[in-house]
Amino acid sequence: MNSLLKFQLKLISFEFSKRPSLNAGNPRPDVRIDEVIDYLVNDSSVPLRQPAPPRIADFGPFKGQRIVEAGVEHADAVRKINEALLNGDVGIWGRVELPNPVRHFDGIVRPIEKEYWTEAKLHPQTCFYATEASPQT
Repeated sequence: MNSLLKFQLKLISFEFSKRPSLNAGNPRPDVRIDEVIDYLVNDSSVPLRQPAPPRIADFGPFKGQRIVEAGVEHADAVRKINEALLNGDVGIWGRVELPNPVRHFDGIVRPIEKEYWTEAKLHPQTCFYATEASPQT
């Protein structure tokens, strides 16, 4: 993983911390994933993919129309965070989804183990806002 990204992700935790840690050996969640994405896109110096310049489509159903890419930086930030989660470079916390016809989650926030990310990843839409009613993976 890019050392600049590691530094920036560690800095996020420091900058967004609401209160000093009571036990430095037992880290606690201090920033939501949507805030991390926002920080990476808008405030950090981590290099992210940039959108291509607007262009006119020369083939396909949109031929002749102006094409503007949107969300490229955000998608790249999510990709970098997924990579950091898979490598175990970033700690993340969450709630367990309870088996029930109505989607709801356990009230206990617990660390998500690195192994979870071999099969899961951040959901490309729901990770951009805080939610109590839908999973962000």
